[in-house]
Amino acid sequence: MENIVNEIKKIKDVEVKENENLSQYLNFKIGGNARVFCSVTTEKALIKLLRLLNLNETEYYIIGNGTNILCSDLGYSGVVIKLGNRFIGSKIKGKKVFANAGEQLMELNKKCANSGLMGLELTYGIPASVGGAIRMNAGAFGQNVADSVSYVRFFNGKKVVKLKKEKLDFNYRHSLFTDHPEYVILSCCFKLLKGDKETIIQNMNDVLKKRAKNQPYDKPSAGSVFKRDEKFIVSKCIDELGLKGYSIQDAQVSTKHAGFIVNNGQATCKNVVDLIQYVQKQVYESYGFVPQLEIELMGDFDDIAR
Repeated sequence: MENIVNEIKKIKDVEVKENENLSQYLNFKIGGNARVFCSVTTEKALIKLLRLLNLNETEYYIIGNGTNILCSDLGYSGVVIKLGNRFIGSKIKGKKVFANAGEQLMELNKKCANSGLMGLELTYGIPASVGGAIRMNAGAFGQNVADSVSYVRFFNGKKVVKLKKEKLDFNYRHSLFTDHPEYVILSCCFKLLKGDKETIIQNMNDVLKKRAKNQPYDKPSAGSVFKRDEKFIVSKCIDELGLKGYSIQDAQVSTKHAGFIVNNGQATCKNVVDLIQYVQKQVYESYGFVPQLEIELMGDFDDIAR
């Protein structure tokens, strides 16, 4: 890894840190250190870095807002890549919206609303970057990001390619990119619809109020822990089992929304995983299915019995 670090330092527009604590970059405020942490400010530098890492078969993990990630207490033994400020930004041309991967979804919503464009407004309040939202096909209130995607530009490990929506295998909290973590989203194009600006803004404000009322925005979390089940509303099952407020150390099933686990201050990854496994066991024993994770696990989990 020392040789890799020396090579990375030669790449312009890449800032390198070693043994950087990851909890400060993740919404959950949980996680150990990254062996190598890179802040990348340009697309050219990112592609050079990725080619170097692929050539040397070095594991890497890219983070945007870090909103749906649970990181191991042992950290990450590879290279963590954080997209810098130049990956933020978007342009609107008519009904088409061109957004960089690092653009904040909430900011993009505001820009679209001010231009009288609708199609993403129900995702307002999701604290994700555009790249992360596309990767997980983020959504809420019956609207998914994929509904409005026209195409996505990404680096496939060898070159930059552009694929239309139909070839991106979008499904519930799933896309081509969840199956291929080596594919790195660079930018995308949304195709939206014209609408009334004031109505769009009102809808966005209503969505935000619902989120603030029903979700634990006041505490660190990684968002909704479990995926939706075909037959059951998972959060309702957890609620019916009386597990709201159930804690293991500082990891707690939210008292506001049973689908969330919050960090009450000093929760570790092991606390959260133990709590997840406890909830899964209780749900299975009562309802006959095991809730599947929506959050992503990052790093080395050898310290946790899974």
